[in-house]
Amino acid sequence: MTTSYPPASASPPPIAQVGPVAWLRKNLFNSWFNSILTILLVWLLGSTVVNFVRWAFSLAKWEVIPANLPLYFVGRFPASQYWRVWVLVALLAALAALSIVGETA
Repeated sequence: MTTSYPPASASPPPIAQVGPVAWLRKNLFNSWFNSILTILLVWLLGSTVVNFVRWAFSLAKWEVIPANLPLYFVGRFPASQYWRVWVLVALLAALAALSIVGETA
């Protein structure tokens, strides 16, 4: 009794590639166009971040933030009527909390 096996292939089976390098090759560098586009977008994002950090630590005028904090919170609402804004904020927070609790129950 003889059994026949399929002929052995000349090349070994492909190695399963996993990990971040394989993901990058498959998704970002799978063609020449995608490679160029990836490099250009990484350069653009990098230069944007570098310029933003340079601006934030050397050129920005941060002293206007604390000086205008009430304006950022309540706009041009009169200072004597701030209590109305805070009551509304408290009601919205309570309703949001009740909605979250009601959703999980």
